[in-house]
Amino acid sequence: MTSLNIKNAETVRLVRELSQRTGQSMTGAITLAVKAQLAQDQPNPKAGLAKWLDEVTCETSAMMNDGRTSKELIDELYDPETGLPI
Repeated sequence: MTSLNIKNAETVRLVRELSQRTGQSMTGAITLAVKAQLAQDQPNPKAGLAKWLDEVTCETSAMMNDGRTSKELIDELYDPETGLPI
């Protein structure tokens, strides 16, 4: 078993206070606090996706605002005689 020796008076005071508030042992209070901090600091896996979507939107919004309707844009993708994609 590994031990932890805390030599910081403020940290000990805070752990004691958390221990009293939660009714946990000092070890339990430390475990609780560390788990809460680790959960809070989890990176958001969707954050990168949101940033990428913002970048794509900024790059393409000007191209999509040329006065054509959605139908006109869709019609440009298909051959009018065959209905197949161009």
